[in-house]
Amino acid sequence: MTTRWDERKLDTYIQYVTCVKEISRAAMAAGRARDQGTDPSEALWEMETSENKRSILFETFVLLGNDKAATAAHEVNRRTWELLRAARKPDSGAAALDVPLVEALNGLHQAGAGGPDDRAAGQRQVSAIRPPPPASPSPSRSGRTPPGPLRR
Repeated sequence: MTTRWDERKLDTYIQYVTCVKEISRAAMAAGRARDQGTDPSEALWEMETSENKRSILFETFVLLGNDKAATAAHEVNRRTWELLRAARKPDSGAAALDVPLVEALNGLHQAGAGGPDDRAAGQRQVSAIRPPPPASPSPSRSGRTPPGPLRR
């Protein structure tokens, strides 16, 4: 059960970060389109679609993650909202979209990975649920190791 929970946590983390990156790419595409005098509507549509997914994934992420990761995700959300507000302005080109989102994502990566104490605790938890290795065969009274399984 712990493994499935960890897999779900990792999947949610990856999906959340992916949505944030999709928002950033789409916002920059909209800014470049405006700078070039072309229609940004497709990029804006992609940005809003990714934002809708991100907002749902965030709720799951907070429920599954640790406190440090949740705090870092709140900062990512704040920076993402800054980017969204700027990208939604009809006159904002790529230069107006300089939001420190990468720094917030780096903080999330650090919090999500956990420090050495978190990793050691996780390893102890895995060790606690992993069955012990099979015992080596004990020597017989004659001092010889009994033969292994019969082979056909």
